[in-house]
Amino acid sequence: MAKITVRTAMQAKLLEELKGMNGEEIKGLRCHPLAHFVLPHSVIKIVEFEGHLIPKKASVNFRVMDMGWDEKLW
Repeated sequence: MAKITVRTAMQAKLLEELKGMNGEEIKGLRCHPLAHFVLPHSVIKIVEFEGHLIPKKASVNFRVMDMGWDEKLW
């Protein structure tokens, strides 16, 4: 993925391929992602999220699959 950010020709090719996908293919990737987790994120300051106190320097992981299945997000 890091290579894609610096190679604009590769970005353009991927964008063209995505434009050719139909809704069912995109829904399939959304509901059944290739990876279930994204890279961990680090908290830079103490925050409160949905009633929970998240300490500074905590590692937070997001489950991509859960986000893809949440109808409120889509």
